[in-house]
Amino acid sequence: MDGTEIGAFEAEVSAEAIALDFRVNDFSFEDVEYWIGEGENEALLVIDWNDGINPESIAWGFRFDGQTSGEDILTAIAETDERLEINMGGGFLNDIGFTNGYSHEGIGGTNGFYWGTFSGASSGNWEMNAGLATTISDGDWFGCSFTDFNPAVVPDVPVAVSIPVGIQTMNISFMHVFPNPFTDNIQIEAKNILQVNVLNMNGQLIYQKKLNDLDNTIIDLSEFSNCMYILQVVSDKGISAERVVKH
Repeated sequence: MDGTEIGAFEAEVSAEAIALDFRVNDFSFEDVEYWIGEGENEALLVIDWNDGINPESIAWGFRFDGQTSGEDILTAIAETDERLEINMGGGFLNDIGFTNGYSHEGIGGTNGFYWGTFSGASSGNWEMNAGLATTISDGDWFGCSFTDFNPAVVPDVPVAVSIPVGIQTMNISFMHVFPNPFTDNIQIEAKNILQVNVLNMNGQLIYQKKLNDLDNTIIDLSEFSNCMYILQVVSDKGISAERVVKH
């Protein structure tokens, strides 16, 4: 092999390395669509079935105060998102299922495969952790991957799991909401406002204000935690909704 061939080979490897580096970092907290929980801290849950059903790897966001654990994150998200089923026992992750127009049905613990758990700070630096009891702090990623022992397959770059249809935003054409993001108060401008509702991202009603055909109103949400909410406005035109963020 002459020098030209060696140089071409090195250039090819370099290009592949650049492409790989771009791929493994192609997801961040800003890409999350569905956040669960409340608190000042944020973590990501990534689950990868490695089953050939796209998307194989999906991610949720989780908010909390202080520290949490992998088990707490999985439990809270499964309790909120009915599409996700978690089977845990004795400190072990036995199986995970998910249905959203397509189905992931894990077969954990069979044929030499199992559900491995991982920690990281991005989708490019996973390390196998101590399992469900692993402590999770602000900014951490907790990953689950259906893998085998040699070598363990880390979670791939995920896509954001969608918000369940029941709490997705609806038509927002007849109202104006500002500021968004907000700190304490939100001003709403719309015709003939009859009622204002605020829901958390679990779809639970946490605030309600009845009005009498007003064209604008201000609601005080200063006592609420910093996170995302669904603001619903009921008027004579119907129900409109918009995501709002308190920070």
